[in-house]
Amino acid sequence: MEKISLGTLGGSSSRTYATREVTAEQVSRRVHVAIAMWEEPWKSGNDAERKGWIIAIDGGKNRRSVCEDGVAERDPDPLAIEALEAELAKLNVSARDVWVVTGKRQIALRSLLQKAGFDVSGSFSPQNRAVRRATSLMQRRRKATSIRVPEGERRRRRKAAQEAAPETQWLPSYSRTEARDVDAVTISCDASSDTHSTGSVCFVASTGDYEVETKSTTASIDDLELVALTKALRYAVRVGARSATIESDSAGALAAAHGMHKRGTDGRRRGGIRGNVRRDYYEAWREASESLDLTLKRVLGHSGDPLNKAADQIAYLAMRASVHPQEASEAALKKGIASSLAEATEGGAPRRRKRRRRGRRGRGQAPKTT
Repeated sequence: MEKISLGTLGGSSSRTYATREVTAEQVSRRVHVAIAMWEEPWKSGNDAERKGWIIAIDGGKNRRSVCEDGVAERDPDPLAIEALEAELAKLNVSARDVWVVTGKRQIALRSLLQKAGFDVSGSFSPQNRAVRRATSLMQRRRKATSIRVPEGERRRRRKAAQEAAPETQWLPSYSRTEARDVDAVTISCDASSDTHSTGSVCFVASTGDYEVETKSTTASIDDLELVALTKALRYAVRVGARSATIESDSAGALAAAHGMHKRGTDGRRRGGIRGNVRRDYYEAWREASESLDLTLKRVLGHSGDPLNKAADQIAYLAMRASVHPQEASEAALKKGIASSLAEATEGGAPRRRKRRRRGRRGRGQAPKTT
């Protein structure tokens, strides 16, 4: 059987960093714009749904503005672009002077922006000055939308559209645990899913160790991201780390984790995350918090963080490889894993722990967050 290349395994439209890398030209543009789109079901009402946008514009000193709006049962993308152009006209700014960033899933919006002459990136890069304002306002707006719902009607559950999915050929799973007795470790987690039947979870550690597991599952991406956090916690305990910083770009998984740190878990499904997934995480966190200092850290996906980049790439490649025969795709997958690890850890030499006595955190104490 003919073997496939790493490029073929990644796919022509894959979630790769190459299409989202920030250029010096983009950063140097006079005006930075961040567009955050949201889509929220109402808490009541018959299939009610509202879509909206937050547009943050940063043109430098005293040239900042925000516009936001929402619509029901309409495509918000053209309206968002009209709103952006109107705001830029007030500032007397043309499209060639602007760098726009959008969420990574806003493919249609990016296409319309490019047709309108804008330079667009498909990730919320921290190098864009408008990103922090847009994301902060988006979260606030989404919460307010769900609160302002008219009461009295029970929302009907909509049946998810069933799409044909490629048949799973094998379930790639690999790991490496060579570090021992390390003082401090940073572990970045990510997950990838075809949203139908297959998902991959991965963590990559600053020691050069990693784990990727692919399985047949219909779990949500937040489920999978929390599974990756659980694996990272268990790894930190396994290698005898004294402190660990665990990174994730999943706001949903981190919110679930922080909630359990404060209130524990009853093993029920909450926040869209399954009860058994929550329970496994909570048990791993309780065990880890007894023996090491923990910090959970949010990183922006596709923002250039080397460990997050590697975890993202490995999870995605493993999920992609699962729909090709093993004998055709395994070599390319292993090559991709090795390349991602080498780039992220510069060889991944484990750091040996310096022997010193330190007080232990009390049982069940919550980790620091950043």
